[in-house]
Amino acid sequence: MGFGTGWWRKSGTPGFGGALPLSSLSAAKYAIQQGAADVNILVIGDSTGNDTTEWVYLFAQWLEAEYPSHAVSYRLWNDGGNVYDAAVAIGTGTGSRTIRIWNASVAGVRPAYFTGSKFAPAISSLTTPDLVIWSHGKNNISQAGFPLIRGDFLAAMEMVRQAHPTSAHAVISQNPNRDDDDYLTWIDPTLREICADRGDTTLINVYGAFAGKASSLYLDNLHPSDTGSALWASVVQGYWRQAAASPFTSLAAWLNTQATNLITNGDFSTWTGAVPTGWTVTGSGTTTTKDTGEVDGASPYSARVNCTAASSILRFSAGAPLLASLVGKTVTLAVRQKIPVAQASTVGRIAVAYTGGAMTSSASTYGQGAWRWLVLSGVAIPAGSAFLRCELYGDSAASAGSTVYYDRAILVEGDIPRDML
Repeated sequence: MGFGTGWWRKSGTPGFGGALPLSSLSAAKYAIQQGAADVNILVIGDSTGNDTTEWVYLFAQWLEAEYPSHAVSYRLWNDGGNVYDAAVAIGTGTGSRTIRIWNASVAGVRPAYFTGSKFAPAISSLTTPDLVIWSHGKNNISQAGFPLIRGDFLAAMEMVRQAHPTSAHAVISQNPNRDDDDYLTWIDPTLREICADRGDTTLINVYGAFAGKASSLYLDNLHPSDTGSALWASVVQGYWRQAAASPFTSLAAWLNTQATNLITNGDFSTWTGAVPTGWTVTGSGTTTTKDTGEVDGASPYSARVNCTAASSILRFSAGAPLLASLVGKTVTLAVRQKIPVAQASTVGRIAVAYTGGAMTSSASTYGQGAWRWLVLSGVAIPAGSAFLRCELYGDSAASAGSTVYYDRAILVEGDIPRDML
């Protein structure tokens, strides 16, 4: 079995008498074998893993057989109740330790789904997971833009890393679509790139096991059949077997590292009248206000944007020297925002605009109700572009009474999001 992009610090060559390679699955495996504490595994995924016939539950059953000394419990996220369902006992074990599987897989969603008010009950309130497994991508295909897809994954991943700094992470490249190559076009290369850039994240190559697209492996274009789910689970099990049982150190979240912000006054620390200095407001009926009631952490206030018309934007325009330094390169925009609940899906979008186009975050109701990160990663600025703008929308449509709060916006060169100095 190939290990794929993201395996690192190999301590030997599997299959040739050497030690097993160290991977991001190693810490959880080591913790189980040591038996000094309970082990928590969090899966964040979609409809390919939220049923008892699918890979997450099958993996839990396999762990129970593999480690009979441990009890194994399984809890599925109940999206309607905004809680995890009561634990299902997969096995009781012969000892005192438990492997807990927390399955935050929800049909029809993307990684950013849990970045708002659901983040605390689903993720940050959990005992720190020994391992976080990401299984997403099917619902990102429609975004059809690498900066959007990569940004959607990174915003969610970085928030989980910030909440649980010691957790190890693995990413599943899911089964290819049966009837088209869209997953291969958009998702698989994005995930491989993220794992390579991170250097501490194992790519679990389920995609490769489905390469022949045998009809028996599919229910429909997207979803595996029971046979396909069994194959999927066996791939995850194979990566687990091939991981060394050893301590593993995850690297710091990128958004816990700081860089010089290319946006002047990106934290809205100075204001000229009713608008942050260096920024402009567009769209009729758009107002900005210093708001001391909705703040992110220790910030004294946020920039509140209210609007009643379409294309209401708080905009930063790059000056000539900055523009000249960035044309022909890629940039990444990371924005800290809060959208109140029950706002329209078009509220709070962000964009990087340039001559000939713009990369604008997807319209979505994900992430409302709490402070979160929103990211556009690796936006290419065309050579010869006459302008570069970072745009924070009040609303990209005409929704009466729309409100969004912004704490800071950070623009850096390259593909990796950073916080500001």
